[in-house]
This record gives sequence, structure tokens and C-alpha cells, in this order.
Amino acid sequence: MTVIPLAAKETPNSADSNISEASLVYICNTTTSAGTVTLKTSGGVTIATIDVPASGSLTIKKKNLEKIRTSAATLTCTAIGYAN
Repeated sequence: MTVIPLAAKETPNSADSNISEASLVYICNTTTSAGTVTLKTSGGVTIATIDVPASGSLTIKKKNLEKIRTSAATLTCTAIGYAN
């Protein structure tokens, strides 16, 4: 799979982030422990949570203003897509 970063990576483990208002976000876990990603509304209400396996990655599709919070700084997030 080819991933083309459109912004610098973020580590939103201490504050929620809309990840540059991207609608597609690539999340990479750089440690040997699973981590948790929480998707929230722009107002901070939890929509869903998902675990990222140790040394794993995934792509999340979200609305531009929805926010992401990770359980650790070892989960990095990068904007990879925008939609109108």
C-alpha cells in the first residue's frame, strides 16, 4: 500500500485533534503494545474507539471536523486525504 502524507504527523495523546481537518487519517503504532484510538465529534463526544495492534497501522475515515485522541505518544496520525 502506498501512503502519501499531506501534513506533518501528529501525536494527539494529550489533546484531541482534527488532524488538519483531514477526512482520511493514517495511524501507525510504533511500539510493541496495542494502543487505543478514540474518534470524537467536534464537540468532544465519543463516537467510537478502536485498538491498533502492536506495530500495526490502520486508516480511519472521518468527517473533517471530527477529532482523534490516542492512548499513547507511540500512536502517530498523518493526514492522507481530504474530501469536499
